[in-house]
Amino acid sequence: MSRDNTKSDEWLRSSLSSGGSPVEVRFISGGVQVRNAADPGVVITYTAAEWRDFLGGAVNGEFDGFGQGS
Repeated sequence: MSRDNTKSDEWLRSSLSSGGSPVEVRFISGGVQVRNAADPGVVITYTAAEWRDFLGGAVNGEFDGFGQGS
């Protein structure tokens, strides 16, 4: 199934999100916006290139172990 990710007013949440602070994302023209559903007034906007680079780093394991302490 193909999806047009160029613009959407719908906030999407990972099926892995749980607890009181799920992260949400929506696609906008030229990029994406990210917010914490518990504080929806704070929105961070990323260009398509920034988002692609971030997701690539996640896929490559660059953030594995992040937030798990030393």
